[in-house]
Amino acid sequence: MCAVLPCHTSHHRLLTILGGALTVVIGAVLVASLLVTPAKTRYVCPPDCGRPPIGTPVESNPRFTASNGEFSVEYPGPGTAYVATFNPNGVVLKFIPGDTGTLELFGEPAEDRTPPRIADDYPQDSAGSYIRLRLLVMVAVKNGLALIAAAVGPYHQFGPDFGSVRPSGANLQLALDMGKYVNSFTRGGDPPR
Repeated sequence: MCAVLPCHTSHHRLLTILGGALTVVIGAVLVASLLVTPAKTRYVCPPDCGRPPIGTPVESNPRFTASNGEFSVEYPGPGTAYVATFNPNGVVLKFIPGDTGTLELFGEPAEDRTPPRIADDYPQDSAGSYIRLRLLVMVAVKNGLALIAAAVGPYHQFGPDFGSVRPSGANLQLALDMGKYVNSFTRGGDPPR
């Protein structure tokens, strides 16, 4: 019986030593992982809201850049429902299918004019066809540069069978597509969004 007791004590002692060693190893691994893991950057949002978690957004459309480099804007590329014509200060997009129409995305000096004043001065063509048209002009002015998006096309009332599911006072088919191009305007020197 004495022979069993020392044997039992040595197994108990061996398990205690192994348990203690395992605890030390686990503790060392946890401390090492805490030291290796970089600290999370803290943002104060706004004004510093950080970058997108994946990276910079992918642009699916080509970009037009003004000849003076003051701004750029996306436009639909070849093979879309638009035919693009380029000017030094912008791009004119003829919408071919559906109701047809024209979308212009351009910039010009604001010359101390306010956005409503620029929208009132929007040039209209002299073709006097008698058709009910809709004109939607959006203007933003910053640092003396006016960025302008203008869509013109036939009136088409939005309803359950046409347009978005939300009510719209635009009643213009081009308005359904206009927002993504307006939101793509960037001024020269602005940081990427």
